Formats: sequence, C-alpha cells, structure tokens
Amino acid sequence: MKHSIQKLLTLILPLLLAACSSPAVTAEIIVETCGASSLLKSGDVLVIRLESQMTAGYLWTNEELVDNILIAIGKPVIEPKSDDLDGGSEIQIFRFLAMEAGNTHLNFYYQRPWQKGQGFVKTCSISVSVKD
Repeated sequence: MKHSIQKLLTLILPLLLAACSSPAVTAEIIVETCGASSLLKSGDVLVIRLESQMTAGYLWTNEELVDNILIAIGKPVIEPKSDDLDGGSEIQIFRFLAMEAGNTHLNFYYQRPWQKGQGFVKTCSISVSVKD
C-alpha cells in the first residue's frame, strides 16, 4: 500500500507543479451576440459562441488577426446544441487570448466555404478593448 502511494505521488507531483507554473487566466468572457463590445484585461480569454448549421454546409470563419492584441487559441470547437434534433444546428466556439493593450475588431463570416463568389449569408463583428 505504501509503495502504491509513493508511485501515485511520483506520477501526480510533476503534473501539479506544471499546473501551478502555468499562467493563470484571470477571466473567461463569453460573447454570443454579434455587434457586442468586450472589455478585457491582458491574460483574459475571450470566448465567441456562434450558432451554425454545419449539416447544411454552413460554418463561421474568422478574419485573420493582424495585430498582437488578441491571439487565437487553437481551432474552433464544435458543440452540438443539446436541445436540437439530429441535423439541427451546432455552436462554433472560438477562443482568443488577450495579449496586450489596445482596440481591435473580430470579424466572422457565415457561408458555405466551397461556394466562392456567393457572398456571406451573415457577418458578425465584435469590438474588443484590452487594458493592462
């Protein structure tokens, strides 16, 4: 038994130390409304949740960020709506980390990506201000 506890501590201790040394996220701000404005502090995570109907081929894409105010955290994640039937809508979740003070806009476009030249079905713009 004592040997098992020592093995367990040997495995868990490095994970705990790594977690403690990770930068802390001060807040997670969730935006679900286009046209919204968000005020963040450096280190905050901004979460954008946009409804899409991927089963019909529609999805949201975002304009590439050109400044260092926000950086994307990974690729968008797809979450099914819990109250929808099969073939219904999903939620696309975009995450951004506030890096430095400044003002920027996040622009998203809803379309079928393979239909070039068809224009966008919807657009979504979110104003973001980051303070130190």
